Amino acid sequence: MTTTRETLKATAFRVAEIRREARAWSTDGLLQDAMPPGWFVVLDPCLPPLDSAHCGVGLKSKLHRSGETALIAEHQMGRQEEDGRLCLFFSEDTFGEMLVGDRIDLVEA
Repeated sequence: MTTTRETLKATAFRVAEIRREARAWSTDGLLQDAMPPGWFVVLDPCLPPLDSAHCGVGLKSKLHRSGETALIAEHQMGRQEEDGRLCLFFSEDTFGEMLVGDRIDLVEA
């Protein structure tokens, strides 16, 4: 069993962990020379392996907070952790601070 693009869009994710990256950083040229400061956001639930490394390309994140209107923003990159959770990177100017427990849906751009 694998995770498809449709599964990504149908899953209600929750922010499980937030890792701050305070300085510009590099992916050794895989994406671009320098990535901006921001947050690595790890999402629950764990998923089976993605059916393609590119199945989430073009999807945006829709952040739901209690009592607030949903915000849509583009994450800079995403990957699947070894434990099956998705990890998305958001530049610091994408949204204000996210909180553990916030809901994120992946939606078409």
